[in-house]
Amino acid sequence: METFAQQLGLNMTQFSQSFNSGKYDLLINANHSLGIQAGVTETPTFFLIGPNGKMISIVGGQSELVFEQAVASLTSG
Repeated sequence: METFAQQLGLNMTQFSQSFNSGKYDLLINANHSLGIQAGVTETPTFFLIGPNGKMISIVGGQSELVFEQAVASLTSG
């Protein structure tokens, strides 16, 4: 985790203090629970909701075409 944080150019002192303090544990656990409730099985997962309330999930790394087709299906007839 620290290597990734360094690659991102984060302030490592601040990162280590925040990570090790548990300051964000409740938020992380709450977000994890919400993901499970929503049926997320992989990251990334995207939820597209059309004007009629229809929802499409796009799971995993997908091409731009997949998103274009999903949006088109939500906005057509």
